[in-house]
Amino acid sequence: MKFGIASRLLWSYPLHEVITIAESLHYDGVEIWAEHYLRDKGKKTRLTISQSSLIVTLHAFSYDINITSMNKRIQRESMSQMFKSLRYAHEVGANCMVVHPGRISSSKDFPEKYWTIQIDSISQIVLKAEEIGMDVNMEIMEPRSKELVTTPEMANDILHAISRKNFGITLDLSHAQLKGSPLEFIRRLEKISHVHLSDTKGGNPHFLLGEGDLDVFGALKELKKRYDGLVIIEGWNPQDELGMVEKTAHIVKNIEQRLKSE
Repeated sequence: MKFGIASRLLWSYPLHEVITIAESLHYDGVEIWAEHYLRDKGKKTRLTISQSSLIVTLHAFSYDINITSMNKRIQRESMSQMFKSLRYAHEVGANCMVVHPGRISSSKDFPEKYWTIQIDSISQIVLKAEEIGMDVNMEIMEPRSKELVTTPEMANDILHAISRKNFGITLDLSHAQLKGSPLEFIRRLEKISHVHLSDTKGGNPHFLLGEGDLDVFGALKELKKRYDGLVIIEGWNPQDELGMVEKTAHIVKNIEQRLKSE
């Protein structure tokens, strides 16, 4: 199992500095947020990434995006942003792109109404990614208003419906904690291709490691039985970005040592 950080952890830093910091803290990888790359893309950023030994993944645009919107103009623009994200992923040499599934447009709608457009939209992204040799991993979302994909069973159903080798699932352990037992969540998922990790606190996700109530070691120990890929650390503290990333690096190092001794 390898560990990396989301560039969002160091949002106030230029992206090329994020890459340098991640390497200096001995992380294995970095997940570049498309919004971060859009802000800071350029020769310096691409050169720093190309000279880095980090495993690079890309998180597709997610701000104000809904690939299943019933407003067709919003839906088309959301898909356009997904295809732009794929271009960015290719530019930075990412081996996979994380996407959010679509949501319902109104809380009065029935989720079943969105099944066809969900499958069609994700399929289009996956097929386009296949053309450039890219994997696409759909994230299972937290249980909040209007989210459609929040359970292992729904993710499994989408896996079966699309059934492409380059399509997989991003397990977010913070989201899983909010559904009850992360261990059971892991066991019920048929395929895990990518992982996000942050803490939870008071029923809210995406706290920094060590600041919440998630049994991080227990979840990773269970995950290790069937997953040996990259785990991306999320969470954010805008008051002390670098300090929190450094603190997290020590926590991750201790976890790695414990996992190796098990």
